[in-house]
Amino acid sequence: MTIPQIIFRLLEIAFALYLARKTREWVQKWRLARKVNPQKRTELPKEVKHIPLFSQLKRQVDPDKVIHKQKCTPLKLGKETKLDHLWNKIRGTLDSSLTNWRDRILQGGQLSAIDAREQGHQFSDNEVFEGIVKAVLSNSTDWSRIERILSDLQDLFHGFDLSYYSTLDSNDISNVFIPWFQRRKAGSMTMKRSLVDLIETANKLGEHSKRYGSLNQYLASLLEITGNNAIYLVKAIGSPRSKDKLPALGIPIAAEAMKNIGYDVAKPDRHINRAMGSFKLVQFSNWSDRSVRKAPLANEKELITVMLEATRFAIDVGVRISFLDNTIWLLFAKSGLYFSNNALGELIRE
Repeated sequence: MTIPQIIFRLLEIAFALYLARKTREWVQKWRLARKVNPQKRTELPKEVKHIPLFSQLKRQVDPDKVIHKQKCTPLKLGKETKLDHLWNKIRGTLDSSLTNWRDRILQGGQLSAIDAREQGHQFSDNEVFEGIVKAVLSNSTDWSRIERILSDLQDLFHGFDLSYYSTLDSNDISNVFIPWFQRRKAGSMTMKRSLVDLIETANKLGEHSKRYGSLNQYLASLLEITGNNAIYLVKAIGSPRSKDKLPALGIPIAAEAMKNIGYDVAKPDRHINRAMGSFKLVQFSNWSDRSVRKAPLANEKELITVMLEATRFAIDVGVRISFLDNTIWLLFAKSGLYFSNNALGELIRE
């Protein structure tokens, strides 16, 4: 056999091995997709319908450790290697400019909540309501202001007791709650409306708890109805068009609430939307003003697409969705690096 024939034969073998590996990957994805319950699902874009739960991937993942995949070396950078490269740039930027960023994410408690849920922890009604309250308080404000007073919220909200909060009215919010936050320089322009709407939320949650035995069981039931997919769950309680929508929650706040109680999803707020757009992972129909830190005006379908792309990003680089979401968030936060849109774009261009 001549040398060219040997080389050709080796190339044939290499291609056959590559094709077999890709076939196994697609079969595994198909099998995971088959697990999704096709009944009673809320309508979402077609491409969202078979995103598996992170725990279904059966990966043992350190929060900050990239899973090293066996890859053939491509002739040029493909989508997976571009995301790996981008993820390494994000981590490297935070490592050099915000050295405690990992500790800050861990201290936030969302990763431990996800671990607890996956290990079978049954969240109490008070814990569920606490997660929702913290999410609502994050709306349209600098989170560092709320972060400073988290330990004091327990007393203000009477241990996050649904039966207490559901008896309040708008006067209680105006005369007790808003002055309390203002004295601590933690108020916002939307806080009064959000806390008033939260009263109706507490009443609805109380009804659900009585009907299902607990809020944890209610959410588990809703998750099952929506195909065992946390993205559907967020849409169910956050979309204005959903019969299960909770007052005071839109899709971004619903996502934050579910993260707080152990569901591994991304929060499609203005910061993550800016990132997904600047990284060219999502195209927004209404983002004419991209100056400084302006965010796109995302519609519902685009918010779901952001959650989808963040999920794919996290799965590709081998980290928790919530960990990736919070890492990117620290690029924007005033208490983080406070990146502009142009600075974000540089991470792609470098």
